[in-house]
Amino acid sequence: TANEFYPFKTAALEAYQNGEAPLWNPYLMSGAPLLADPQNSLLYPAQPVFYWLPLHVAFAVVQYGHMLLLAFGTYRLLRLYVSPLPAVAGALAFALSGAVFFRLRDGILPTVLTLTWVPWLFYCVEKYWRERRPLWLVGGALCVALQLLGGFLTLTFYTLLGVALYALYRLVPLALKQRWGVVLRSSMWLAVMVGLAVLVTAAQLLPTLEFIGLSSRSRPPYEFVRQASMPFTGVATTLLPDIFGSAATNTAIFGAYWGEFNIYAGALPIFLLLLYLLVMRGRKVSDGSGVYVLLTIVFFVLSFGANNPLYRVLYALPVFNQLADPGRMTMLYVFFLAVVTGVSLQYFADWLPSVRPRVARLFAWLTGGVALALAAAVLVLLFARDVLSRVAEPLILSRYGEGDKLEKLDTLYDTQAVTVFVLMLVVIAGGWLIYRRMRDRINAQTFLALALAIIVLDAGNYALRMMLSIRETSTIAAPEYAASLAAQSATHRVLPLNAQGFVNDGSRFRIAAITGYNPLIPSAYMDLLGVVRGEPVDPADRVPMVMTYQSPMLDAMAVNTIISDVALDDPALTLLYGEGPYLYDANRPQAARAFMTYDAAYFDHREALAAHMAEADFDPFAAVLLEGAETRTVPGEAGDYTVEITDAGMHHLTLELTTDAAGWLVVGDTHFPGWQAYVDDATVPIERAYLALRALPVEAGEHVVELRYEPASVRNGLLLSGVGLLMMLALAGGLLVWQRRERPTV
Repeated sequence: TANEFYPFKTAALEAYQNGEAPLWNPYLMSGAPLLADPQNSLLYPAQPVFYWLPLHVAFAVVQYGHMLLLAFGTYRLLRLYVSPLPAVAGALAFALSGAVFFRLRDGILPTVLTLTWVPWLFYCVEKYWRERRPLWLVGGALCVALQLLGGFLTLTFYTLLGVALYALYRLVPLALKQRWGVVLRSSMWLAVMVGLAVLVTAAQLLPTLEFIGLSSRSRPPYEFVRQASMPFTGVATTLLPDIFGSAATNTAIFGAYWGEFNIYAGALPIFLLLLYLLVMRGRKVSDGSGVYVLLTIVFFVLSFGANNPLYRVLYALPVFNQLADPGRMTMLYVFFLAVVTGVSLQYFADWLPSVRPRVARLFAWLTGGVALALAAAVLVLLFARDVLSRVAEPLILSRYGEGDKLEKLDTLYDTQAVTVFVLMLVVIAGGWLIYRRMRDRINAQTFLALALAIIVLDAGNYALRMMLSIRETSTIAAPEYAASLAAQSATHRVLPLNAQGFVNDGSRFRIAAITGYNPLIPSAYMDLLGVVRGEPVDPADRVPMVMTYQSPMLDAMAVNTIISDVALDDPALTLLYGEGPYLYDANRPQAARAFMTYDAAYFDHREALAAHMAEADFDPFAAVLLEGAETRTVPGEAGDYTVEITDAGMHHLTLELTTDAAGWLVVGDTHFPGWQAYVDDATVPIERAYLALRALPVEAGEHVVELRYEPASVRNGLLLSGVGLLMMLALAGGLLVWQRRERPTV
């Protein structure tokens, strides 16, 4: 939260306090879209809470409030199938699962917001199926819209995939019976549901799609898909979540992605699913809840992504090529598993007493054998660590190499022992409970109550351990140097060099920086950073660091201050601040956010332009470099100029310029659609310069130059959202009136 989402909410709060729309963040990546980044969730209905309350309080209120809303939505869905106790059990299995609490622990706000509306969407779809009232799908459209505004678009796409599979499960039998009227009507209303949601959220979606189209996320390579796929060891983590170490305590052998697959929902839900599959073969599920068993299996298999050979075939299909982050399907797997938990508990409460005594005895022996095996594993983890180390060390070395990563072994065995011990207790308690119900020694209500207690103690214990594993703290107070750097943000920028802790502190403390973290980064700006640091930037890198301060492009990007976590031994630098992070004056007298050039060079290929900028004798002030139809140089008449920034806001910049010759005014801000330039109130075009900066032509004389961020995507999106909202209200009102007229009078 402190490193990623708090800074962007801070920037949005500043815009709100200044009476501006939170459209642009001038403190990140030489300027970056703020609203268009969906993970900022700036149009989500809970956003006013971040304006009214202190930010750290607002995050807690919103995140934990949504966890309760998520649990209640799961409960309401399950109540359509089962009695209250199993409904509570399923709701808590989801709400206390690793899929939810890992996101709460790490403060991943958009995931929590988006995940909250999954059960409510399936509730609306199920109610429509039972009652055939389209008004429920208008409610479903509202749920999809809230998901889209929540900011985690990938999860929304996966949720809609689940709804499509649900619809196929319901509609295919009707199609086989040739009930085409019902099939067509239901398909139409589901399409209306999605269409309405997209239209209502156009104010967010249009800027976001524009941003995605300019970033590497629009064309992720298959290697990215492979990295985002759950490894086969994920099967073990669903049973023994810490068996390979805990990401929370930095003891995970299998790397950082392990946290994404933190999907433990308790041992009993998994066992109930397996038992349900075993005993329900060939049995017809009258209430239709069997669809959730199918969805659980499908999403668990899909989450392996590129590790599954069939996935490449799916990925080649037109729609499935958006499944570029398959590991995150595990969140929906956990949701469907929680629903199956409630349904299976209800079923077994009624069915278990009919089991033959011989089967009950066999089950008891099997449970005892598993419990003894787990007890033996606990003893091995406690007393055979030397043997285990000889096995684990090569694995860790092959993964991380030499160094402090071997310290993982110090706590690895402790987390494993605790996990296996808790699982042993759950197996014993769950086995005893099921055996007692088989022999009809306890009634159905007692069985359900004790099963609920086991799930809460098991999943709740894991959730509590995750919350207690938070060891890092981050102060919200600005460091001593922040005020001086913020004062120069209108004219100059900071280069974070070896400054891992600074990542997005610029957005928190109003310090303009040329790097940072962002889930979406324009590809052209990544190319520019590649030139600055002397090597290409990985398109999947969300925190592109620049580890050198020698590039002459830093002058054109207005960098005159360097912040570093380590001391820099360079007489060309002047130490400004030396406690904690080190601040240096880079002594670049030419560094300026705005400057004039009188020659222009055009390059018809971006690669040729980048190669020219990488040359040793490159001078960004000699001629502005532009992308054009052919490679050529257009010399201009040399002149003198003065330029002064008179007003710098979140998404506007005003300069006073005097030049005695026509030329190009270069502004070292990120080039992005939606920026408009006005010279003496006359519109002039903004060209892309130096791969990713801005340049505009100006004539000789005195001028007032204004740059304003006025994106057509936001303007058009607001118009479409207004139309969509009116349509949703009109449709809901019309359907409500129609249903009341159709309701028979008594």
